[in-house]
Amino acid sequence: MFSPTTTTISFALLALPFCTAFWPYYNLAVSGQLNCNGTAMAGVQVKLFEDDRYADDDLGTDVTELDGKFAISTNDYEIPGPPDNYIKIVHRCTTKPPGPRICTATIRHPVPAAYTNGHYDLGTMELWRNPGNKVEGGILCDES
Repeated sequence: MFSPTTTTISFALLALPFCTAFWPYYNLAVSGQLNCNGTAMAGVQVKLFEDDRYADDDLGTDVTELDGKFAISTNDYEIPGPPDNYIKIVHRCTTKPPGPRICTATIRHPVPAAYTNGHYDLGTMELWRNPGNKVEGGILCDES
């Protein structure tokens, strides 16, 4: 007679080849450079996520170098269907005069599906007042 543990392990081992045959495995690399008003942003955390119905999968993290550059690579299975990847950037950027202030924002930037198995070069992203950036939760600025 099989124990519940043995049955579970046996099922998992039998199901593994089936799962890998039908659920796509992908490799993804994302890189880029972050600027604030034309100046490279060092020390900014960039996270790569895969959007899921319940809880998004954290696929990797990097912190920008002195030149504002970052690079993240990952590989994963997506169950079911193609992955919906995005990067999340939490940054503090100084606004331009008049009245420069330090503002904090969280940006969510999609990774195009065409790069699911490849390298997505974001290029140079301007963090402050970029109309292509989707800001989550608003922008909070320090009072001058």
